[in-house]
Amino acid sequence: MKHLLVLLSSEGAQVGPYVLALAKQFDAHSTVIAYAFEPSLPYFATDSLGDVVAQARDAAAHAATQDLAKFESRAKQVGLNVVVTSLVASTERLAHETARLARCHDLTIMQQNQGRELERSLLTAALFGSGRPILVVPDTDNAPAKLSTVLIAWDGGALAARAAADALPILQSAGAVRIVSVLGPHEGDLEADQVSMVRHLALHGISAEASILAGTDVAGMLLSYIADVGADLLVMGGYGHSRFREFVLGGTTRDILASTTVPVFMAH
Repeated sequence: MKHLLVLLSSEGAQVGPYVLALAKQFDAHSTVIAYAFEPSLPYFATDSLGDVVAQARDAAAHAATQDLAKFESRAKQVGLNVVVTSLVASTERLAHETARLARCHDLTIMQQNQGRELERSLLTAALFGSGRPILVVPDTDNAPAKLSTVLIAWDGGALAARAAADALPILQSAGAVRIVSVLGPHEGDLEADQVSMVRHLALHGISAEASILAGTDVAGMLLSYIADVGADLLVMGGYGHSRFREFVLGGTTRDILASTTVPVFMAH
């Protein structure tokens, strides 16, 4: 984790303390992008409407510049190397640039910003279009990064394996690692897979414990388990399905992101 991509929005100030602590822990360089939506003019726009759109664009650019200045100042105070830039563009271009930039970074970090279509677009672009992992910081979390207990959601599948592999540097820095599987009444046992994963992590210097939960509400049971064990981070595969040329979040992934109170590390 030596190269982080950080996405800042005017609504996502909480991501700052988390990123700074994580970057400091890994001595990582950070590329910080302050982004904002640029409204577009319809072809029949009047001059007065053009003025309104231009003012909105200027206000968005000004807010992005201010966000960058604050982040850069805090980074300098703790001795971190950051490269900052702003990007005010359409949702489509912002999503394209997010995926492109994320491919050349170890991890993309962004704010949850639930309910905002723009953030959902950037999240899906980074998760499904970059080949690199993302980390989503909840809207309610404005604390520095903690890695006392990290939870791996394990279903024995390829996406869970991908997420665990991408998260190895974080897992190696964690105080404790727990592997948890949620099994429905008619699903096969994952105990043997969990044992294999515990052995695999041990070869990387990571001591992990494994648990199996019984139930059908995967997201709800994972979130309850996070609260029960006091986990600081959830590592999971980022599930989705394709709608023609686009990917959209799958149900469990969407439910986790909507209700999580801890940061979520995801890979696809």
